[in-house]
Amino acid sequence: MGIETKHGAVKIDLAHRTLGLLKPNRTRPVLIKLHNFPDKAKILAAAKKKDHLTYEGSDIFISQDLSVKVRESSLAQAVTDNLSAFLDEKFARLESTLDSITTRLEDNTKRIMEAESRISQTEDKVAELHNKIAALEQTVQSLSERAEDAENRSRRDNTRIIGLKEGAEGRRPVEFFQTWLPKMMGIETKHGAVKIDLAHRTLGLLKPNRTRPVLIKLHNFPDKAKILAAAKKKDHLTYEGSDIFISQDLSVKVREARWAYNDVCGELIQRGVRFVMRYPANLCFNFNGSDYSFQCAQDAQAFLSGLD
Repeated sequence: MGIETKHGAVKIDLAHRTLGLLKPNRTRPVLIKLHNFPDKAKILAAAKKKDHLTYEGSDIFISQDLSVKVRESSLAQAVTDNLSAFLDEKFARLESTLDSITTRLEDNTKRIMEAESRISQTEDKVAELHNKIAALEQTVQSLSERAEDAENRSRRDNTRIIGLKEGAEGRRPVEFFQTWLPKMMGIETKHGAVKIDLAHRTLGLLKPNRTRPVLIKLHNFPDKAKILAAAKKKDHLTYEGSDIFISQDLSVKVREARWAYNDVCGELIQRGVRFVMRYPANLCFNFNGSDYSFQCAQDAQAFLSGLD
């Protein structure tokens, strides 16, 4: 222990190993009863100062001899202190982690609230835009209907001739049709002619074995009405070996709506049913003593299919 004593020794009253069976690789503690308390105090003080004690290659430890109960209490206190220190360290780390998580949760909560606010504002704007779009759609629909009506009114004095050979009208179509129409339709007019403001083929490339329709704008509406009435009475019109058809000139939208009835009209003809197409695209006919009117080709087709 490196302590100074009289004659280099300490007086010992008793020294022995503790009772118990000797176990392999285990040593029994040594109990020493010193004669003088000061010597014991010096020894314990010196042992406390030394970090490490060895003897013959073995680590040794010197401490105050205590009762079993006190040793157990001291051991329990040591375990408690060590466990407390361990838990304090762990809890400190856990608290730091929880603080970090809390901070992130607060940041996320803030961002979520901001996002919800922006989403709410966006939804309000979208709802407003939907209302505006709905209003614009109604306006566009109304304007489209007005434009369609205006276009068809502008065609009120027009007739359309289909099937007339290319070039049959010559280089002066207005002069040609002024006399050709009354003769072809067999109608009486002043001086055997009708007054025409304009006559021309429709625009488009000339295709082999195809003829472009002729559009004619008559100056007087009664002349147009006479021509269409005469054309309606004639079951078949031919000119220079070609079948021709004369009808009211209509907008593309109305013509497409009427073309949709082609199959229905063909079936009505096969059944021997007379029909009439009223403006803009209403199919009317009498079947088995009852009058029918259809504004949609699909409805008319469904009606005929139900008859079978």
